[in-house]
Amino acid sequence: MKKIIIFCLIILLPLLSFTQTKNDLTFQKDSIVENIISGICQDSISSFIQSLQYFGTRFYLAPNHRDVALWIKNKFISFGYNNTVLDSFLVVEDWGFGGGQYDTLWHYNVIASLEGSANSKIQNVICGHYDSVTPSDYLTTAPGADDNASGTSAILEIARVMKIKNIQNRYSIK
Repeated sequence: MKKIIIFCLIILLPLLSFTQTKNDLTFQKDSIVENIISGICQDSISSFIQSLQYFGTRFYLAPNHRDVALWIKNKFISFGYNNTVLDSFLVVEDWGFGGGQYDTLWHYNVIASLEGSANSKIQNVICGHYDSVTPSDYLTTAPGADDNASGTSAILEIARVMKIKNIQNRYSIK
């Protein structure tokens, strides 16, 4: 799990605010990464993964997909991301059986924002998917600890630590 967190942090580094010289910049990047890593809690990550698994399937056509999105939204809000929203979009699934059989279903992106210190329209996006798929009966057995509860949990844990440690970023992060 730490490998996933470190990978996410490597992606996150360019998004943080750096204003020192090049030599100071390297030191500051290292200290910010160390600061975030020092706040990572294995119990939090395990708790997030287990909570996502408790939903049972998270297949994108399952009836509980909105409940999963709301749970993630409420986690971000509990960390202090009060401007977190569900961005809904309609999916039209063509089953391709020749009879014009379509399913339509609303889906939700969870968007939490951390405003940057620069007065800029630049926004950086850190994202992952929270649904899951398995080759078996996907409507009942797709709890997805690896796909993608682990990635979702890594993003949640980084967001939690960034709020607790008051990590400053130059540009807004979504």
